[in-house]
Amino acid sequence: MKVLWSVNIPINEAAELLHIDGVPTVSWMDYLSQALKTECDFTICFPTHEVTELKQVKGDRVTFYAIPRKSRGGYEYEPELTAYYRQIIGEVKPDVIQQWGSEFPNCLNLLEAAEAEDMLDHTMIHIQGIISLCAKETAFYASLPEKVVKGKSLKEYVTGNHLVGLRRKMAKQGEYEVKAFQKAKHVCGRTEFDKAFTELTNPNIQYHYCSETLRKEFYEGKWSPDTCEKHRIFMSQGGIPYKGMHFALVALKKVKERYPDVHLYLSGRNLLPGRPFKEWIRFSNYECYISKLIKEYGLEENVTFLGNLNAEQMREQYLKANVFILPSSIDNSPNSLGEAMVLGVPVVAADVGGVKDLCTRNEEGFLYQHDADYMLASYIMQVFEDPIEDTLKRCNAARKHAMQRFNPEKNKQDLLTIYRDLSGKE
Repeated sequence: MKVLWSVNIPINEAAELLHIDGVPTVSWMDYLSQALKTECDFTICFPTHEVTELKQVKGDRVTFYAIPRKSRGGYEYEPELTAYYRQIIGEVKPDVIQQWGSEFPNCLNLLEAAEAEDMLDHTMIHIQGIISLCAKETAFYASLPEKVVKGKSLKEYVTGNHLVGLRRKMAKQGEYEVKAFQKAKHVCGRTEFDKAFTELTNPNIQYHYCSETLRKEFYEGKWSPDTCEKHRIFMSQGGIPYKGMHFALVALKKVKERYPDVHLYLSGRNLLPGRPFKEWIRFSNYECYISKLIKEYGLEENVTFLGNLNAEQMREQYLKANVFILPSSIDNSPNSLGEAMVLGVPVVAADVGGVKDLCTRNEEGFLYQHDADYMLASYIMQVFEDPIEDTLKRCNAARKHAMQRFNPEKNKQDLLTIYRDLSGKE
């Protein structure tokens, strides 16, 4: 069976072959692609501003196509991409096409190309996040004060990239996303949240279920109350408002009143107050606000920013933590929550989007209303105070559920079953 993947950014193997440096890659897709390329005649294409013409390279049992695009971020719809996708489809002659992610306008390009090549019946969008819902004001701004929403840092005055503008850009992406879903005949998802969005956007679309496969590093290791650091909290990311870092800091302030030694560790840029001017001028207004909150709440000694972490470093942080928190105002099925649960880490998560499909309330972790920072604080302290046997009962239940949901072999077989259905081949 010939399978064509369309991805938004290159997987690691493609980036190495094409000597593309300094761009994000999708390492969890490496793990899945390694498993699938032994089962399929496999091709992967992606748009990038790093090439000026369509470029094909051969990898280990997979062919890559790099598609030239003008914009660095890929946020704008570029009509000429459709012709490149048509050319690739014509050369590859796939039985099945899978578009990974609907967030960027090239998803619509791929659907247009599939339609023109009479392949729409054999093409499927795999939902990752849903950008049109993330761009809604209530979700995106996540209860921020108006002065933070409308304010601009020095960097934002110079670049013109500020919160209001970013939300508008995402909303425009969302318009292309909706057009893609309205054109598509097949979609793959994994939560009630994304299923509801899909069916309301296009009542005639066929919904296929398949869970995600995580990065391979997270299937190794298991959290233990004996080796974690007491009162240590880990949050995987928070550089944008809807990830809820400001909620986490309010909750941390409340927890500190009872546990002065509590400490929050986050990946990402160091936003502690007093950064050198050359660092401070690179802050967004939201990052400036976070820095201000840390100082206002007296949390300078209770927060550590860890910089960019690879998968192994992330796993180490999960295993060191007393609790993992996910304070997002919107999410579909966050991989960070799945990673924590697979490792058996105690979790407290905002009950948004598809989170309830991943984590059963009170049985596998604690879920709370996303803007109720006092509930986040209360549940963090409950994890600190609960008898070990209660914590382990939740952690083991969460790990069992997650190992089933994120099982690499099962997910591979489920995806191959979908491919056979779409291709009409046994």
